[in-house]
Amino acid sequence: MDMREANLAFHYAEKLKSNLFLLSGALDIFESFKGERQEGAREVVKGMLSGVRRELSISQGYFPQEKADLVSEQLDAIERDVESSEYDSVRERLGVVISQVTTVCSEHIKVLMEQGLV
Repeated sequence: MDMREANLAFHYAEKLKSNLFLLSGALDIFESFKGERQEGAREVVKGMLSGVRRELSISQGYFPQEKADLVSEQLDAIERDVESSEYDSVRERLGVVISQVTTVCSEHIKVLMEQGLV
């Protein structure tokens, strides 16, 4: 892998991870809402999921495809779980996604560190 690829893959993985942490924070608040407030919050969470998907799409070609597919599948499942108020499952799936993205970050930062770029 060349340095440009490693740098871009790391960059996109870090952006995805940051967005996933923002989503996690939103979910913390979302669970505390009831009734109409939760319906509005659900729409905000769905919008955030859409933004994470867009970020994943932008990273195409740099983020490993097999990891991107796993992340995409988990994001779809998270959205379904949010719709059905399965919050334990949402947390579990979000943890899996963050772990997958963190693994990509780790793999690529090692390449950059070996070259003294980080």
